[in-house]
Amino acid sequence: MIYIRFQRLLKVLIFLCTLITSNMVHSELNTERVAHLNKAKLVATELKESENYYDQIAGAGTLVEFGDKEALQFIADNLNHTDWVLMRSAIDTLISVRHPSGVDVIYKAAETIKETVFLKFLTESLSFKARDDMGEFLVDLLEVDDQWVKKYAMQAIDFIDFDGKQEILNRLVESNKSDPIVRAYASMALITSDSTAEDVKRLIIMAKDGDSSAQEAAAVALGRVDSKESRQTLRILRNSKYPKVSMAALASEVGYGIPDAKERLIEIMSAGKGLDPSVAAASLRRMPVRVSESVTKELIACCKVSSDVGTRILEAWSNMSEVPAHIYRWGLENENPDIKLQGIWLVGQTGAHEFLSDVVRAMDDSDPGIRGMAAWSTVMLLQQ
Repeated sequence: MIYIRFQRLLKVLIFLCTLITSNMVHSELNTERVAHLNKAKLVATELKESENYYDQIAGAGTLVEFGDKEALQFIADNLNHTDWVLMRSAIDTLISVRHPSGVDVIYKAAETIKETVFLKFLTESLSFKARDDMGEFLVDLLEVDDQWVKKYAMQAIDFIDFDGKQEILNRLVESNKSDPIVRAYASMALITSDSTAEDVKRLIIMAKDGDSSAQEAAAVALGRVDSKESRQTLRILRNSKYPKVSMAALASEVGYGIPDAKERLIEIMSAGKGLDPSVAAASLRRMPVRVSESVTKELIACCKVSSDVGTRILEAWSNMSEVPAHIYRWGLENENPDIKLQGIWLVGQTGAHEFLSDVVRAMDDSDPGIRGMAAWSTVMLLQQ
């Protein structure tokens, strides 16, 4: 009887020790979390008070996550900046803000800012950093009388999920009132590996008879449904006189694992002219993860990657369902400060908590841009 009581007492003591230890660990982790957030806020405040405009915007973007209304107003005021480069910086920062007020500011700006260039920049940025909570807003932008806005709004819609999306896309395809560019991209967004031969036929007609935008959309869509006809059409589009059409077709062929297409894409990313390398790098987001990883690995191993290509590659990975650890490492440990900054952004954007220590260390970097991005990424990881 005494032995049984002793065993019960021992179990109680073990339970209490486990509970105390668990609470101590939790308290320690919480203290560490608060310390990291306080440091992020301090870094952001210092940048917001600097004389450099880009540092100010970066600091304000992080402070908004702490509920700083003045920081939010500062970004909002710069959405209508006469310098388009500075306007674009404010737009990109606000898109990354996860505080609910950030989206409200974007909606208000879209209603009040008369400069069409604002909507052009906004939709283009959203096409690379699409947000599920802006689906309805993007659909409304299709009513704007600007082909650029419509095109990039449709590209953004393609990458996000929201209630009623399928029905809206079907309506856009079937309506005679739809702008041709909207119908083309809606057709693209509806295509999946399960699409019918009739769907493929419609795309092939677009590829043959449509304008350059319709052909580009068809080239992307045909990469999603493998067939003999798809491959034949893509080979024709790859030789298009329009660079974006040719690049879209090439990327679709790479997705199918066609060797010469992969070699050509890597060649363009490493030695292409003008905007071609950046466009080629951005196309990785439309390929299967295993294909994108293979292309990225080969490119990194063979060639020196420029800032534009490196940042586009990491931006493309943010749109994928999973990011290999070596991709994060490549970004975080890169000697190129632009690529390193984008690697830190990728960690925060995708919630990769296993790299928190790397991001926290980067808040002590000598480069203010990297410090600012590290502060933002820290907040993204710890305030989710």
